[in-house]
Amino acid sequence: MSGDTVGRPGRRPKKLKRAVVGAGPLRQLKDLLFEAYTAAGEPTLNQIAAAIEKDETLLGAAGARHSPAVHQ
Repeated sequence: MSGDTVGRPGRRPKKLKRAVVGAGPLRQLKDLLFEAYTAAGEPTLNQIAAAIEKDETLLGAAGARHSPAVHQ
């Protein structure tokens, strides 16, 4: 996300927006993920990636910061 980079003075990270999808299981999943995101205080994608990287209980935590999946 272009607005989620560190080191640019005067720029704030962009907040994620709730995904717009049709009714069904995918919408339920996306709604639950968004609720978890807002309950966590709307962390930046860099903060999310750093937390994943620090959590040794997560499979594949090494290199999580560089994973494109974190930013999707």
